Amino acid sequence: MNIVSLAVKGLQHKPLHTTLSILATMMGMAMLTAVFLISNGISDGLKRNSGGIDVVAGAKGSPLQLILSTVYHSDVPIGNIDISDYDSLRRNPMVKQAIPIVVGDNFKGWRVVGTTPEFLNLYQARFAEGNIFSQPFEVVAGANTDVKIGEKFAARHGFAADSDDVHDFHLYKVVGRLAPTGTVIDRLLMTPYVSVQQLHAHLDEDEKDGPEAETELAMAHQVTAILIKARNGAAVMNLPRVINHHDKMQAANPGYELARLSKSFGIGRDVLNALGLSILILSVLMLFSTLASSLTERRHDMAVLRVLGASPAKLFATLMIEGVLVAAAGTGAGIICGHILAYSLTGLLGSFEGIVANGDFLLPHAFDAILLAVGCGAGMLAALPAAISAARTDIARLLVKG
Repeated sequence: MNIVSLAVKGLQHKPLHTTLSILATMMGMAMLTAVFLISNGISDGLKRNSGGIDVVAGAKGSPLQLILSTVYHSDVPIGNIDISDYDSLRRNPMVKQAIPIVVGDNFKGWRVVGTTPEFLNLYQARFAEGNIFSQPFEVVAGANTDVKIGEKFAARHGFAADSDDVHDFHLYKVVGRLAPTGTVIDRLLMTPYVSVQQLHAHLDEDEKDGPEAETELAMAHQVTAILIKARNGAAVMNLPRVINHHDKMQAANPGYELARLSKSFGIGRDVLNALGLSILILSVLMLFSTLASSLTERRHDMAVLRVLGASPAKLFATLMIEGVLVAAAGTGAGIICGHILAYSLTGLLGSFEGIVANGDFLLPHAFDAILLAVGCGAGMLAALPAAISAARTDIARLLVKG
């Protein structure tokens, strides 16, 4: 009988303890895998969705809210700035490209974003059908939206799909649909920014005397934010200072705000990683206990094996393989469960949509090999004391005791 068969027989000697050790290892590895995949996916997704934007200019308020609302489209905008500020920044010698963004309306929950064709180029968007908008009230739909080419619709004010404030003065018409990009624009409806301005310039009779009339009319000459690509590194440093001197504008750096956001995620990630490592350490202790107690009951069998010609090295290797088999089984199952867990969690939480490409979570990752090596190493460490003890089996004393 070879040493692998001996190791399997040894693990079968205490099936409950072996199963519990495998389950503990699986739980720890599943948590570590899921936390890594989600945190890494969020970090990569945030970078990918920033589209290489250097600076975002918008109304004064929270810089993070400005980035979340106009770059990632996952928050409510702070306010608007005058269109003249866009014209001024567009002509600034430090600005290579300035793209206006106007948000505030939706259709079926999909945000209607007023912008320019250059906005699509930020994400290397390709058309699945149709073409780019060229006239006001023409729309290009992201891949995840459920509108079709040729469909006409009326936008609703705000971001609630059931809003009763319908802008039916003019209907939008879908003229193009994008292929999936794995970015935030997959869930947007994009139109020329003048479309949104013209829509808000028109007020119904019952709205002309309302408290929001002035705000609505002001939007006809405003944009929500300006996405800026600077000409060089020096401009990236100096442009925010120029913008922040403005009475009603602020500049936000997506990279800096991304770092702040990642830091806030990092607290929870560290806690979950610590919990996963704690469970993994517990599984190592359980495995050590299982092998030690099993060895106590099998010492006579070990002595018989020595009499039959098994060398100390063979007994040592048998116990080490037992540890590796338990650890490898738990780690392998944990990695698979971790991938499924990460995929399921990000699929259930709509806030990750358009930021995390959770389909990638079902694919193998280089981190899996590292975890497998760590798991097997932990198994060898847990088995080492028992393996040394087995190799030092005193044949004569054990056989005399019977």
